[in-house]
Amino acid sequence: MLACIRDLGGRPCPRCYVLLKNIPDLGTKKDLATRLRHRTDTDSIRKKIGKARKEIFRYGHGVRSSSVNRILKDLSLVPTLVSLTMHH
Repeated sequence: MLACIRDLGGRPCPRCYVLLKNIPDLGTKKDLATRLRHRTDTDSIRKKIGKARKEIFRYGHGVRSSSVNRILKDLSLVPTLVSLTMHH
């Protein structure tokens, strides 16, 4: 999990997307409502990660490049792709 945390991101948790400025609210009812509302893997997030990975692997831009940062920074995402498919 630590490998997925974006260094100095505005949203330190890649799972619940709580803003850094809202950290003092952790554990409150407001915090719970915010995290439940944002704790989803959406098409929009997958598209952003896919676009960032394309910048990295197809165009050779660095993970910390401005083009990748522009895509991922607003949600403090990282260009990590995780598959939840299980093979038997």
